Amino acid sequence: MKPPLAGINRRTFLTGSASLLLLAACADDDDDLASPSASVPEEEPSASASAVPSDGPWRYTDDLGQLIELEKRPERIVAYSSAAAVLWDLGIEVVGTLGPVKDADGTALKVAGRIDVSRITDTGAEETDLEKLAALDPDIIVLQRNAEAIDYYPITESQEADARKIAPFVAVWAYGTDAETVVRSYERLAEALGADLNAPDRQAERTRLVDAQANLKSTLEGKSGLKVMFVSAYEDQLYVAKTADYPDLKTFQALGMDIVDPGGSEPYYEALSWENANKFPADLIFVDDRSAALQPDVLERDQPTWANLPAVKAGQIGAWNGEAVFSPRGFADAIEELTKVVAEADTAVVS
Repeated sequence: MKPPLAGINRRTFLTGSASLLLLAACADDDDDLASPSASVPEEEPSASASAVPSDGPWRYTDDLGQLIELEKRPERIVAYSSAAAVLWDLGIEVVGTLGPVKDADGTALKVAGRIDVSRITDTGAEETDLEKLAALDPDIIVLQRNAEAIDYYPITESQEADARKIAPFVAVWAYGTDAETVVRSYERLAEALGADLNAPDRQAERTRLVDAQANLKSTLEGKSGLKVMFVSAYEDQLYVAKTADYPDLKTFQALGMDIVDPGGSEPYYEALSWENANKFPADLIFVDDRSAALQPDVLERDQPTWANLPAVKAGQIGAWNGEAVFSPRGFADAIEELTKVVAEADTAVVS
């Protein structure tokens, strides 16, 4: 199983099958800015922390429209690693994670964001240890959803029924929509779990995210003609990301970035053999920098077709986290780093 599939619906792939975001100041002038491809359920309005008591009944409609009802607000939460990272940023500390979160020596992976991995239990990177999961006694299990359905990874099909007996599943948007929807969805869940989104540091993070997007939009306006590609690289293939499936890429595109559209019938990525790595011209390439993916220095040494790409020859390579942390703080970090690379890019590497 290939790490580019981390965080997406692997079963579908392998069978072949906040309102502050996006610049309120520009919304009137730019009708083509990204808008949610599916709205957050209206049945459960966002509630402030003070309106969500910890000792009374808890009702929450998740991003698949499923109603979860518990006797009290959840306190013991297990979540997929990137979801856990977002909740952690928003003030909700999980007791355990599903999926990749730390490497063999216990160091946090990038997908973990700012989680203190010494304080959580990892229940398995590629297949969930149900005994560990049950021992955590979770109140809810937070999983991601894509454009179609919930993604159970790393809970396998054979484990799903038993995992549901441990705790209810709560689905949060992750793929197949824009970043505005994803950030809002996590904030809605965090508020329902008791987070105070009106705290000064949370307000500052939102403001910083708006500023980061404004700066990226302004930077892109000065880079007319810049063609950008996002990839994840492995020994056998180069995966070119599809904008429609990635919330961060949809937002970058809405802010003016011209992103390579690889086409093809598969979701998330178009897989290229290394012989065909030059199929899509790009002035600037952002490379998945998660630990399992091959990095530019290794690619330049081991893959001649990579070394011969115009963007590589021009030194126009940036880093991209294939599983962005969609908290206001996490996404602002990502945008600010990306903007620095864009600002230095030459728009005429390819014609």
